[in-house]
Amino acid sequence: MIYLSKGLRAALFAAALGFSLNLYALNGAQLIGFSATTASMGGAGAAAAPQEGSVMITNPAGLTEISRGVSFNFLLGFPRSQANTTAATLGNTVGNQVSNDDPVILPSGNVVLPFLDDRLHVGVGAFQIAGFGNDYARSPAAPGTTGNNYSTHSLYGLLKIVTAAAYEYNEKLSIGLGIHVNQQQLESNSAVLPTLTQTTGIDRSDRSFGAGVGVGILYKLSDLIHLGASYTSEQFMNEFSRYQDLFPRGLNYPQQANIGAAFYPIEGLLAAADFRWINWSGAHGGFGDAQNAAGNGGLGWQDQFIGMVGAQYQLLSNLKLRSGFNFSRSAVPSRAAFTNVLSTAVAKYHLGGGFSFEPIKDILLDFSYLRTVNSTKTDNGAHSALGTGAVIAASGHEFNFGLGVRF
Repeated sequence: MIYLSKGLRAALFAAALGFSLNLYALNGAQLIGFSATTASMGGAGAAAAPQEGSVMITNPAGLTEISRGVSFNFLLGFPRSQANTTAATLGNTVGNQVSNDDPVILPSGNVVLPFLDDRLHVGVGAFQIAGFGNDYARSPAAPGTTGNNYSTHSLYGLLKIVTAAAYEYNEKLSIGLGIHVNQQQLESNSAVLPTLTQTTGIDRSDRSFGAGVGVGILYKLSDLIHLGASYTSEQFMNEFSRYQDLFPRGLNYPQQANIGAAFYPIEGLLAAADFRWINWSGAHGGFGDAQNAAGNGGLGWQDQFIGMVGAQYQLLSNLKLRSGFNFSRSAVPSRAAFTNVLSTAVAKYHLGGGFSFEPIKDILLDFSYLRTVNSTKTDNGAHSALGTGAVIAASGHEFNFGLGVRF
């Protein structure tokens, strides 16, 4: 039996794991906003200033503020990931590589219905809330391990179906509950330890299913200040059948918490600030796991603490303008940059803007643009000296188009 040191195992894992995250406008693997409205404000307002049905994900209590209706959203993303592993011992000396990515298209939709004289609101929606994928012409790992024939591609997505209810206890307080049912999809041609051969999945699509819950509260302190808070449990998923060699403990989606405040200082103006915690490091399975002695493990992501600020102004009776800023530390720590050479979850800053237009009564058209500012992460060698100097980077553009119908 050959025993590998912890540092060498981590370096080999970096070369072997062809599981890659390509960012357009994401916190880790999660979308900034789940509609054109929230994306245009950088995610701000999701806890305390609900305006459409996707609030059932971030704070189900906010459903009491949503009128009867349906809404649809179409996300169009243009991601750009880069990897330069020339300095790494097990890296590819070809130099900087840019992932060859097709545009990302993610549809979503929901319906909200009021009952009990508008005190109880029930909503159901289907949302694509997370994803990643890279497609490199050559493996960022040394050709001596893969021959540039695999460890070049991966694709992951999480579809969430939420059934939620919110009850307006009085004119100030609303409470909400959401039941989350999830489907994950994965495909990859990754190499795996200890043989460094291609995964048994061989780029075939595989699915995993699971569930979790979300709870929330919305409190109107006054006409000028509204407060909101929510908690979403870890999403417990069954294991992938074809990719057990990549993620032997599965890939649970992390628990998270949101708090926020909305301010209405003058007529027509909304200012919002939100804070979100995503517990990547504590999620059971591949997101939080680090490499272990058995050669199994995952990406070793760290928790994210996310700040969101945004504003909305009603310029005309049928036109609202929005802008926002989203900022956080990257999901990948410097010590794991080489381990995540194909998992470039390093985005930190996002700038958003957009508008809502009501061409005729009860028909709403929404648009947003979200820019992910280029961010880089250089391996500092703290986890493995063999990874020192490897650089990963991510940036992107995201557009959202929304349609809402009230009835």
